[in-house]
Amino acid sequence: MRRYRAVILSALLLAAIAFVAHRWADLLQRSVRAYTPPLASISVAPGERLPGLTKRVVMVVVSGVGYRETVVQDMPVWQSLADIGAVAPVRVRPPAYWPSVWATLLSGAGNELNRAPLLLPNADNVLGLRVDNILIAAQEAGLRIAVAVSADRAPLFASLALDATYAAQGDEGSRDAQTVEAALGLIADPQYHLIIVHLDLPEAIGKQYGTSGPAYRAALRQVDSYVRQIVRQMNLAESVLLLTSDGALLSDGRPAGGQSNLPALPLVMVGQGVVTGEYSPIRLEDIAPTLATLLGTRLPVMSEGHPVFDMMQLEGEMLASSWLLLTTQKVAWAQAYLEALRQHASQELLQHDLQIAISSLRRGNHAGAIAAAQLVSQEVSAVITQAKNTRMEAERWPRAVLLAIGIIAPLVFFWIRRPARFALIFVAALVAVAVLYALYGLNGQDFSFGLLANTTGYLGTPLARDALIGLMVGGLIVLFGFFSIPPARWQVALTTTGDYALLVCYIVALPALVAYWRHGAWITWYLSDPLMLALQTLALHQLVTLGAASLPLPWLLGLIVWFRERRRVQASGRTREWDPIAYLRR
Repeated sequence: MRRYRAVILSALLLAAIAFVAHRWADLLQRSVRAYTPPLASISVAPGERLPGLTKRVVMVVVSGVGYRETVVQDMPVWQSLADIGAVAPVRVRPPAYWPSVWATLLSGAGNELNRAPLLLPNADNVLGLRVDNILIAAQEAGLRIAVAVSADRAPLFASLALDATYAAQGDEGSRDAQTVEAALGLIADPQYHLIIVHLDLPEAIGKQYGTSGPAYRAALRQVDSYVRQIVRQMNLAESVLLLTSDGALLSDGRPAGGQSNLPALPLVMVGQGVVTGEYSPIRLEDIAPTLATLLGTRLPVMSEGHPVFDMMQLEGEMLASSWLLLTTQKVAWAQAYLEALRQHASQELLQHDLQIAISSLRRGNHAGAIAAAQLVSQEVSAVITQAKNTRMEAERWPRAVLLAIGIIAPLVFFWIRRPARFALIFVAALVAVAVLYALYGLNGQDFSFGLLANTTGYLGTPLARDALIGLMVGGLIVLFGFFSIPPARWQVALTTTGDYALLVCYIVALPALVAYWRHGAWITWYLSDPLMLALQTLALHQLVTLGAASLPLPWLLGLIVWFRERRRVQASGRTREWDPIAYLRR
């Protein structure tokens, strides 16, 4: 039994690795779905109302359309509106699936603060808007709001007592027609000040047929015709039409919300008080404060964005007042954020520069007030970034000790074990891991947040297949080493193959250990770099597969070596038994 002690120890370690990795991966996935921002329990005092430019805004949100599609595809109405209005690509930070995009669109708070599900919703997700938003601000200002959306977006507005809500039912071909018919009726009624319309035909068709075929192009043309109907119903001299999207699609029809480099979303704004032109990219967080500026409401208290003042006819005192209200709100937001992080960064400079902006406005120095307000806004961003980084670095120091233990302890284990033919199994382990990651890339995967959103995709059967291939390729190198360097004893092969499997798991685990040092075992109060999250997720699922698949590997290779050794011994015995000159020896 003692001769198998090393093999049994390796098997126990591999089983423990698979179990721990499985539990860790599950907790990581749960933490992403249950993520709660640090400001969830902190209240921020609302600010004053902005001056306002128009009495009505109609916002049309189209699913499954990126900025590129609105430029290169056959959408003449959309493109003609872009020619006479303000147009800009909208940058989006991952993860950006539609629940989070909608929350950001209406609140100005990014996915780290808006309390929306980070991944595509499941039965456990609460889809209602759970953060202060432009709809609440508009209601407080006495404005009337109406929405016409598809049934799957309707839960977003369930917690709000809106003046009119229409949720379209039916298949993808009829939902948008119903939505537009309802929207035209709402636009014809002058009592509504903010009307939100959602069209989802491109997303529905793209998911079925991809985005490169005629079906998707036909869906875009249909949406374009719906936009034409909406424009004809509006009086753009007294209202504003805003066109945008809640998410683009990949070429195969999958949502692009988890990619590292997300496609830009479109923004077209045309109508009263809008300055025509093609503008540099804006952020998704800028749309909600822009709506607040157009309608003359207060800013959503969690808004991280800025109104796109360049696109609006604001000058002099009105522009300076808008900048001052924006900056005052940002200072209040920064104070709440620092309190939530338990950071006590000095805010004397912020308050000093804010008072300069206020006094400049009172003296009629509008240019000076705008410059001072812009400076305060930049200082707020710097203070928040510094406070966040300070807390993150403070939390990393204790984890650095555990990272060092996690890296050094296995090396000490291998040094104590002194595996036979260590150079051979080290090369084999490197080859196995290289094959594993090469197959990952050949499957069209990247290191993005999308990996967490699709655990039943690549992380299922394809990952198991690639892990087995990588493990067997390295195993063949180990086997070849035993065959080419005699003598090969099968008991040694058992032990060495177990060490090879442990070494593969050690190399694969390194990204997970580094990710642990960077942001912890799972998501807590902030969203980590998507690359780190993807590497951690992939490594943990690889460890589950490798740990389980490696259990029979030593016995498989040991059996092959034993069979070859037995054949060699039998052949040697037959050679000794047959002597062609035996009669001469008598």
